[in-house]
Amino acid sequence: MLLPPVSLGWLLLFSVWQFRRRPRLSRALIAMVVLGGYGLATPFVSELLLREVSVSGDSAAYSNAQAIVILGAESSLVWDRQRENVVEANPGRFTLLRTLFGARLAKKTKLPILVSGGHVAKDGPALAEVMRDVLQRDFGVDVRWTEDQSRSTAENADFSARILLPEEIRRVILVTSGFHLRRAISLFEHAGFTVIPAPVPPTTPAATIEWKDFLPDPHSLVTSYYAFHEFGGLVYGMFR
Repeated sequence: MLLPPVSLGWLLLFSVWQFRRRPRLSRALIAMVVLGGYGLATPFVSELLLREVSVSGDSAAYSNAQAIVILGAESSLVWDRQRENVVEANPGRFTLLRTLFGARLAKKTKLPILVSGGHVAKDGPALAEVMRDVLQRDFGVDVRWTEDQSRSTAENADFSARILLPEEIRRVILVTSGFHLRRAISLFEHAGFTVIPAPVPPTTPAATIEWKDFLPDPHSLVTSYYAFHEFGGLVYGMFR
């Protein structure tokens, strides 16, 4: 409710409420909402925000790792409306990309995999179970550890540490979305790991700026939302 674009809606409502009492302030706030909404919906601004929270990877460091940790994000559930239960669970967009990239890394490095992610629906399987099944059934990659209790990135780190640290595994390749890595690295390091980042998708050099980068589109607005979500997570982590 505090992140854009919803926060811009709250600001717009406040400006309308104050229009008769403080017309100048109201007009200024409306201008901020319009310009802010426009900017956040452009590729130029959204990519700029995303780069501030993203972390690049270094494939040369993979050879020193002891294990691969893949973090879940969301799942796609198929419901039986009559019986009111889940009949099929598939990884969502971000989870599938992370799982795919983790499978490629495992085949390349021959390192064991830990998948991490708890329940996102009351009657559905844990994210880690969904990821494990996809890795083993569809990608032909074995999963050694399944951490299926975590409900946040902080718990991803803490519960993974309970599994890996007793086995003296401290240096891990952390597979998650590029915009999520900075926060995840901080939490995993706090849990006792040495982290080698593996952003999904892999970071690519910024392209030249074109005129179409200033045209708004829905994808860019969603990208800005994720960037602000990570900014909020980083601030929250400072007080954890």
